[in-house]
Amino acid sequence: MKYDIYINSYIGWPFSAEYVRQELKAAGDGPVNVYISSLGGSVADALQIRQLFTDHGDVTVYLHGLVASAATIIAMGARRVVMGSFAMLMIHRCSNWVEGWEPMNADEIADFIKRLGTQKEELETFDRTVASIYAARCKRKVEDIV
Repeated sequence: MKYDIYINSYIGWPFSAEYVRQELKAAGDGPVNVYISSLGGSVADALQIRQLFTDHGDVTVYLHGLVASAATIIAMGARRVVMGSFAMLMIHRCSNWVEGWEPMNADEIADFIKRLGTQKEELETFDRTVASIYAARCKRKVEDIV
């Protein structure tokens, strides 16, 4: 029996890892077709969903419209990826929300710079992890992807 999942909004909510886990459970061991058209969302959820697809095994994703950011990560977990003729795949470095619009003295600025450095290092770790997923999928070196 064929089972279809449509992911056409934000990765994280409403399309969380738990949502996908329940859908895959309902599909049982049979083949699952996943239709993706999403601007992306949460990298944490995307990494989990990618693994759920990999663990299930018999997943084919169909990419339609704009498949961007975290949505591309989940696609990498499928056994087979089918991209529509006019679909677009947007891959980019990971990003994080940064706020700093407030009056600061020199000590506060130094602390802010330190926190930014920590965030930068965390984002670089995410970038390497995600690049390794893409590199493995297209049989390239991580250095070719970053």
